Amino acid sequence: LKFFIRKKKYFNLGSDIAKQAADIILTDDNFASIVKGIEEGRLLFDNLRLSIAYTLAHLWPEIFPVVLQFTLGLPLGLSALQILSIDLASELPPSISLAYQSPENDIMRIPPRHRNDRLVSRPLLIYSYAFTGTIITVGCIISFLFVYRYHNIGLNDLLFTADNYWSREANNFTVNGVDVLTPSEQLYIKGQAAAAWQITLVVSQVFHLYMCTTRGTSFFRHATTNLVSIFAVIIEILSLNFFIYTPFAQSFMETQSPPNEL
Repeated sequence: LKFFIRKKKYFNLGSDIAKQAADIILTDDNFASIVKGIEEGRLLFDNLRLSIAYTLAHLWPEIFPVVLQFTLGLPLGLSALQILSIDLASELPPSISLAYQSPENDIMRIPPRHRNDRLVSRPLLIYSYAFTGTIITVGCIISFLFVYRYHNIGLNDLLFTADNYWSREANNFTVNGVDVLTPSEQLYIKGQAAAAWQITLVVSQVFHLYMCTTRGTSFFRHATTNLVSIFAVIIEILSLNFFIYTPFAQSFMETQSPPNEL
């Protein structure tokens, strides 16, 4: 009996060592579980990458308003509260929804990735910052300048005006040597321009979300079945409308409804 107990103890110890040394542990007698496990691992890796790529893309459009203010003296395109509303309300649900993305049809036909491949790779950073982030930023700048152009304020009129204008204590702003804008009128226009920047950023990210639902397959060939992403977009649009168009939010966000022509 003592011999049997000792042998069983060593057997269990050997099994534990084997489990610790193994790359894959099969918990049932079905070898198809290995294939399923590999598929789940690939899906998890892909979805994490998609979520990171989606999230990083909106950081450059959030930083660029500060760059424009410090370098060209333009009015601030996004306030700190707007950035918080984007990060914590508008963008959070879509980035989480990508974790529920279903696998693409060819996920098991692609070659295995290299063991040294990183989750955040150089191509991913180039895609998010240099490609997608730049496109969204350009769209935000165009919308931002369009609002001022709508009020007959050109880019040359805006250069290096951030220090003396666009605040409650600002001086009167003369446009084209004719029209004079009071501080309250300046704040109203600035609020419209900031709202235009935020709308362009969030709406662009809605389209970007569905670009991120596939790794390489066309969206039209791999239509989304992720209901979580649909609800996330609804929340994103509702939160955007709340922060831009409700008087309560406008009072502390310092935004105004942009022109209908936008």
